[in-house]
Amino acid sequence: GTDGIHDALNSVEMYKPVADTWTPVATLHTARRMAGAANGPCTGNLTATCVYAIGGADVSGNYLSSVEMYTPSSNTWKTVGSLETSRWFFGATSEPCQGSTSALCLYAVGGYNNSGNSKSVEMYSPSSNTWATLAPLSAGIYGLSATSGPCHGNLIAQCVYAIGGEDSGFTPLAKVAVYGLS
Repeated sequence: GTDGIHDALNSVEMYKPVADTWTPVATLHTARRMAGAANGPCTGNLTATCVYAIGGADVSGNYLSSVEMYTPSSNTWKTVGSLETSRWFFGATSEPCQGSTSALCLYAVGGYNNSGNSKSVEMYSPSSNTWATLAPLSAGIYGLSATSGPCHGNLIAQCVYAIGGEDSGFTPLAKVAVYGLS
């Protein structure tokens, strides 16, 4: 749309806490709104950290499965492996990989697409540049947040947390879903 509220943008800014300033950096290839973002190892250089722009909706309102990776050292965006399921309004985070907790992966949790609220959970492996579908959420949720951290009951293990959001009746949810990785 062009109402200023629902525009998809390709602009990106970087915040420098020490200087308390925002600086424009390279623009995305695809303008996005309601996209997910997370940082993790760079595809092609797993020792460096990159920023990922995941899914969202384009300027026409089409749900996206495309993913772009920002490399801070070169100030460039590169298209990487696409989600298996397009989505917007979802939670994104990085955490150890399911099945290989010594490596970091990215996660896309829930969201909304042409099928409605999504239960889908996907994991991106920077080492293989691929997304894999994992066990789904118990219910379709969109507008949620996602983060990672120690699991309740086993603080050594790592979990992904899906926090809040709305159900298919647009009812705000006061719940947390936990996805165990190890």
